[in-house]
Amino acid sequence: MEQKTKWQKRVRWFSIGAVIIFTLVMTAVLFVLFQSVASDPAQFKVWLEQFGWLGRAVLAGMMALQVLVALLPGEIIETGAGVAYGPIEGLILCLIGAAVGTALIFWLVRRYGSNLVECLV
Repeated sequence: MEQKTKWQKRVRWFSIGAVIIFTLVMTAVLFVLFQSVASDPAQFKVWLEQFGWLGRAVLAGMMALQVLVALLPGEIIETGAGVAYGPIEGLILCLIGAAVGTALIFWLVRRYGSNLVECLV
């Protein structure tokens, strides 16, 4: 019974380590992507237009991702949203993305409990 407990602890620590490494790598990659794509609002608008009508979903997804990975710069996305879709529609898309990101955080905490929060904070 004791070996099973040791094995479970090892699996748990490995999982926590994998989540931390994945989060750090994704944060670095996404930060570079966000900076390169969204540093110029006009370029960001052109980039979103290549997705056609799905550009709105991409923008909302980027905002949700920014809420999940708090190290990503949100102001760049918000400014780009205003330039690309205007102040009202850009605001609505950013709010939808923020709501989705917040709901995902709530779900993750409910699903994995305070261990996930302690691991990431």
